[in-house]
Formats: sequence, structure tokens, C-alpha cells
Amino acid sequence: MKSTYFLPGAYWDKMKHDACSIPEYVDLFTKRLASLGCTFNDNSFPALESNWFMHGEPHDMATFTMRNAPYIKDHGRTLLCFYSSDRRIYPRFDTIDQNLPIYREFMGVVAPDLTVSPETPIKE
Repeated sequence: MKSTYFLPGAYWDKMKHDACSIPEYVDLFTKRLASLGCTFNDNSFPALESNWFMHGEPHDMATFTMRNAPYIKDHGRTLLCFYSSDRRIYPRFDTIDQNLPIYREFMGVVAPDLTVSPETPIKE
């Protein structure tokens, strides 16, 4: 999967960025993973292969916006973290294909989660 773009940007351009769109995101990711040959367990979670996981210990961790901070010396030993407000996460999904080369510079990615919180708009 490393060389395969995850989702065409055209899908994301049409997506709303609100709580109602979370099931749409899940559906798109599920369909895309299935098209790449990923299998799913009885609870509909993807069956991840061991070679998809990082090996070794990271030296640093940085958010996407701080990835080029002076204290980040070696992207290959740094985890890229996406835990932040959904207001910042949704735009990352909009450009996921364009940013895959950036993500691949890093040792690994701490994946974002989408949660419904008081700051999440119900509808846009």
C-alpha cells in the first residue's frame, strides 16, 4: 500500500466538514481499503498487515503544522501526529493524496480520529 494513493482528492472536494459527514468518510475509507485488497474482520475493522506497522523507536513526535520545526532533526525517526481539533483534521483529509509524499518522509503517522464534540458543527 505504501506507493498507492489513498483517496482521490475529488472525493474530498465534495465532502462536507461536519458531524454528519463522518459516516461518509468511514464509507469512503472502507471502500478504498477494500479496493486495495484489504480484508476486514467480523466487526468491520481492517485486518492490518504486520509490514504496515513501524519498527524501531522514534526519536521525536511532531504535529503536521510543526513538522519542519528546528528541533525536528530527522524525519525518518520522527512520528507525525494528527491529534488536534477536527477543525484542523478535516483539511488534512481534503489534501491527503497531495500530502502522502510528505507523510512518507516520516517514520510513522499517528492517525487522527474523528469525534463528535461540542465544537463540531452538526451541519455545514
